[in-house]
Amino acid sequence: MATRSSIRFATREAGISFNEIPNAIHAKFYAHWDGYPSHRGVEIAESILHGRKIEGWEIEDLTSRHTDLEYIYYVWQTKNKLTYISIFERTDFSEESWHLDYDEKDAFICIFVGLPTALIDKYKPKTQEQLDEEDNQAIINAEDPNYPSIDWDARHKLNTDEEG
Repeated sequence: MATRSSIRFATREAGISFNEIPNAIHAKFYAHWDGYPSHRGVEIAESILHGRKIEGWEIEDLTSRHTDLEYIYYVWQTKNKLTYISIFERTDFSEESWHLDYDEKDAFICIFVGLPTALIDKYKPKTQEQLDEEDNQAIINAEDPNYPSIDWDARHKLNTDEEG
């Protein structure tokens, strides 16, 4: 099943919050597949940071409207300022929310605002090597006498007397 998304570019302006859907955008793209943050969001962030090419986007007229979107991405840019990304996820799946006259602001909530690096840190799936390293660090921490540990016996006797 497709996870449809819209990628929109907006200018950073005073008084405009990154966690609100803006009224004015300057470019708009549609992607029919893989719109979830761990794919589309990471793809956008990596393109901004590393110039990676992105395929599968369709340029759209600024007035076009898809009623079947699950995610909307806003890339906030202004010359000589940091680029921010906002991700909005559809929360209203009622029948009326699919109509063209339904306001998107009522159907989506902001789930992320941040720099491209923060988006990657939050949503990029970890490699097996990274997971193994985390496991190894957990083992090292458990064996370290200075690492805080839990006294399981004391924890289970909280509501009992000395005999348990």
